[in-house]
Amino acid sequence: MLNAQTKPGKTITIDALIVQALANNAELRFYEAEIEAAKGVRRTAGSWQNPQFAGEIGAKRTVGDGIDATGIAWATAFQQTFEWPGRVSLRKNI
Repeated sequence: MLNAQTKPGKTITIDALIVQALANNAELRFYEAEIEAAKGVRRTAGSWQNPQFAGEIGAKRTVGDGIDATGIAWATAFQQTFEWPGRVSLRKNI
């Protein structure tokens, strides 16, 4: 860049100015980072989700009709997403 401290005999080429402007452009770095992040989201959208497993345990007590019962109550759940043919490619394109 030309300023008061630049020596009169020193010249700088247009190509050097362009390289310097591109190297120090914060807005350009921001947009490059956003594009890379969007590519990562696209890759993530095309991957299969991990299966999910959940479990619960507790106590249960029943009182009525002369019966008094206590015991353990438990439940488990397993969930896996299955994709219809063509759905993964559609989600990648979105």
